[in-house]
This record gives sequence, C-alpha cells and structure tokens, in this order.
Amino acid sequence: MLARAREPTIWRAQGLLLAGILAAVNGDRGAVQPLLEQGTSLAGQLDDGYMDTDMTRHLDVPKSDPAAIAKLAIDSIAAGEAEIIADETSRRVLAGLSAGVAGLYPQVA
Repeated sequence: MLARAREPTIWRAQGLLLAGILAAVNGDRGAVQPLLEQGTSLAGQLDDGYMDTDMTRHLDVPKSDPAAIAKLAIDSIAAGEAEIIADETSRRVLAGLSAGVAGLYPQVA
C-alpha cells in the first residue's frame, strides 16, 4: 500500500495494518487446504477489528470489548463455525475485499 504524504499518520497505519491482514488471510488460506485434505476440521477463524487494549488506547476509533470478542469466539467455535466475523469493521473490510481497492477505499475511486 502506498501512503501519500498528505495523509494523516493513522491512515498510513491502517493501510499497513490492512496489508498485514491481507497477507495473513492469504497465508492462512494456503495453509488450510492441506489440513482439510487430511481430515482436520476448521473452526474459528476470527476476523476482528480494533479491540480496546493497551496497544490501541491511543487510537480514536471504534473498539470492541475483548471479553465480548472472546465470548463470541468460544461460542462460535463450540457451534462449529468456520469463520467468526466479530465486528462491523471486519464486515466492512471483508465485503470490500471482493470490491477491490475502490471498495476498501472509496475516496480513491
């Protein structure tokens, strides 16, 4: 992701975070197929945005309660869900992935 000089630091940080998320998701997908082929069940890929932790305390963005995310994850894994979309940020990012760059960043379209 290229960050423009005029963009605020938070925008650049979010771009780097998104690039990391995309790399992790793509890496996870490549690792999953061999596991499925050997009969391993897949449950609990957790997609979450910002959680209210020490690491994010300086960010002025909506944050999820870590306890609520943990409960959702445990309940979802127990229910056998393969993917857990934990918050609105994750829903928006995942929806935008199929829409390309313009879907993720409407301001650049």
